[in-house]
Amino acid sequence: MATASRLVFELTGCPWARPSGRGQSSRASVRLPRATSVRRGVKSSIVTAAADDASACYDLQCPHFATCPGCSLDVDLNAPPTLARAKAFFKDKGLLDEGEGGFKSHTGATNGWRTRAKLAVRSTSANDPRKNKPPPLALGLFQRNSHDLVTIPDCVVHHPSINIASDWVTQVANELNVAAYDENTGDGKLRYAQFTVAGETDDAGSSGAAANPAASGKTHRGGSNPGGGGVQIAVVWNSKPPVVGASMSPPLKRFVDALMFGVDRGDGSLEKGTSEEKENTKRNHVVHSVWVNYNDSGTNEIVATDTGNWVHAHGPAHVWLTHGDARVAYAPGSFLQANKGAYDKLLASIQKDVPAGSSVAELYAGAGAIGLSLAASQVGLQHVPSFSLRCVEVVAAAETTFWLSAAKTFGGDGDEAKRDRISFQVATAADAANESVQNADVLIVDPPRKGLDRKTLAAICGYKNHEDHDDEKEPETNLDPRKGKQGAAGSGRKKRNKRNRRLKRNTADDAARETIEETQPPPSRLQTLIYVSCGFASFERDCAILLNSNQWRLHRAEGFNFFPGSDAVETLAVFKRTR
Repeated sequence: MATASRLVFELTGCPWARPSGRGQSSRASVRLPRATSVRRGVKSSIVTAAADDASACYDLQCPHFATCPGCSLDVDLNAPPTLARAKAFFKDKGLLDEGEGGFKSHTGATNGWRTRAKLAVRSTSANDPRKNKPPPLALGLFQRNSHDLVTIPDCVVHHPSINIASDWVTQVANELNVAAYDENTGDGKLRYAQFTVAGETDDAGSSGAAANPAASGKTHRGGSNPGGGGVQIAVVWNSKPPVVGASMSPPLKRFVDALMFGVDRGDGSLEKGTSEEKENTKRNHVVHSVWVNYNDSGTNEIVATDTGNWVHAHGPAHVWLTHGDARVAYAPGSFLQANKGAYDKLLASIQKDVPAGSSVAELYAGAGAIGLSLAASQVGLQHVPSFSLRCVEVVAAAETTFWLSAAKTFGGDGDEAKRDRISFQVATAADAANESVQNADVLIVDPPRKGLDRKTLAAICGYKNHEDHDDEKEPETNLDPRKGKQGAAGSGRKKRNKRNRRLKRNTADDAARETIEETQPPPSRLQTLIYVSCGFASFERDCAILLNSNQWRLHRAEGFNFFPGSDAVETLAVFKRTR
């Protein structure tokens, strides 16, 4: 018999009372036999003040803090411990704290900032063999080091639309008797749901009002939609993808149709309704679009990354976001910074160190938001025709959305001259680094948490022999202060089974044994290196290598609080050539 994951709910008389510490809370957590929607009044005020505003409130004030694994800090969100570490590090490198030319830190909104969230799905009780339907399910996060689910219906770091959309998915799934995935048996269908808040326009460039109940005068049962263009919902379904030419299974089709248009309570299928009826139903809730990710893996992998496992079911295919003057398309599998406000502030700061008309190369480019925002800015193609951009990204699917974004940003196919100054290469940073530095004035790197790989460092610094680079070793696997956390910090739960851990270990060993050929320093034309880091421990290592190479000096640095409530800092460091 399938066993249910333990479900933790919170009961409190005062949802905004703040505990004195994580282990000392006035809130009681109890186990309930089934999911109950304990809805509370979500605090409506959202902190938008900058870090230098002394009047700003930096308390989390979340009713779920005592049991939720998503946040580790509930007070002084503008001063996580890693920020103090960063300030000390840069002070030691000659950048004074907050002074002119010194290290500056920025904290923006502390509530409602998260525009993408992945929530796990589990049953709220064990299967009852006497009943011909699965038990109700719920969405939430796993407690640390377990698969016990914590429901977070009033999460304050989520954009309000995500909480509404999560409630909608729960309602529809339970009404249609969708079974939650059970990792112990491999049974059940719904594993996860991913939510991405859309921008204000859809793929066709028209208003997002069709998915905005406020625009139609109607509201979702959870309230009006504050999310502009609505929420893209991607459901992770425990199944292999259908063969080419086959349609999705009837239960799944009914589920995704109901998510988009509402549950059909008549005796016919949704297809029998008129288009107008479907559109009117769609306007009653917050949904922008629906995707399906087929994932029948027996591991803890949240989504299957192969493009063949993604199926677009309803609504616009992409979420469009504006970064500066660039319009950037995101598919559900695209990497997306969840804190758009903080990310846009970082993008604006990068422009300060890119001379007008530069040739820019970007490694680890993702969807290309950094490069495209520069190309569309005062220093880029919109104003200086000599500007050029080369983006390198290992994920092949990113190339499709990149060219969609370039077309939208630079006027479609009508401005070929500008598009000819932009290129996108599908490759690893290690394979493309040597070529990328040859004709660039500015190099931008935005690596994953583990930092720059050895080949990329060699291309940036030059490399003579191993003895000259004793500090150049792979980072330890536990350097990230967010290890073991899920949600706001984005690092996940206690991950991988034995096979995945062994694969990761072997990969690291192979990298350590990798032979680096002697490499000349980059041409003197390359004068600026812009390093965007999401893992401060690996940045400390890479910064030491860059400075010890005698090719680079640290020019300036800033810290951005991308995950208020977590002990993390996004670092922007600008290096200049020493000669």
